[in-house]
Amino acid sequence: MEKIKCYRSPKTEVRQSNIGGVGLFAKDNISKGEIVFIKAGHIVQYKEAMKCNKDIGEFDVQISDDFFLVPKSKDEIKDLVVHFNHSCNPNAGPDGQITFTAIRNICKGEEITCDYATITTYPYKLECNCGNKECRKVITGDDWKLKELQERYGNHFSWFILKKIKGL
Repeated sequence: MEKIKCYRSPKTEVRQSNIGGVGLFAKDNISKGEIVFIKAGHIVQYKEAMKCNKDIGEFDVQISDDFFLVPKSKDEIKDLVVHFNHSCNPNAGPDGQITFTAIRNICKGEEITCDYATITTYPYKLECNCGNKECRKVITGDDWKLKELQERYGNHFSWFILKKIKGL
């Protein structure tokens, strides 16, 4: 049986990050609109995702109101974690549910980041370390509701969040 794995563009690499832990970096220039990564993992509900976070680290990606993609063991981190960090001024974002594209041109050496407001609605609070002038300082599961972010990111929200924004 073939192992499930995330897709990372061959133009990317994982290495130490100034934002936190490890991050995903461009090892070549990436053009706006290019696929940067596609997330994979075990599909679990909220309660199990939070247990996985507690047991092995916070590697979940929310894919609907109550479903998440997660690794279930430390052994799966290599294959099921993309290692993208949050930024209040990101260069990548969701294009659908599990596909993430460059939302602007990304230069070689730049860390690939995503605003967690575009992918998360569950209750959480994160002190931001992105260092951008646009930094919100504290990131929460309600940030997707901010009109400024909705205007800035347009359709670059996970589909289930877009449905909430558009009142569908």
